[in-house]
Amino acid sequence: MIKDINVRFFSYCINEAVEPDICEITESEFKELEGIITYERHTVRENGCRQVCLTIEPNGYPYFDDLERV
Repeated sequence: MIKDINVRFFSYCINEAVEPDICEITESEFKELEGIITYERHTVRENGCRQVCLTIEPNGYPYFDDLERV
């Protein structure tokens, strides 16, 4: 049985150069955003860790500085 899979949260955003980017955000910030969510799972064989990455493409990209980041 699999135990303790690390879950990381990401969001598309607008960076300081006013270009689209992706940044890691907190779980609470992720839950507040609305949009399309994609899922990616990494296993120990692929990159040395076991984790799930959830990325949201919010309706209207938020600015990088407005997000609660990790």
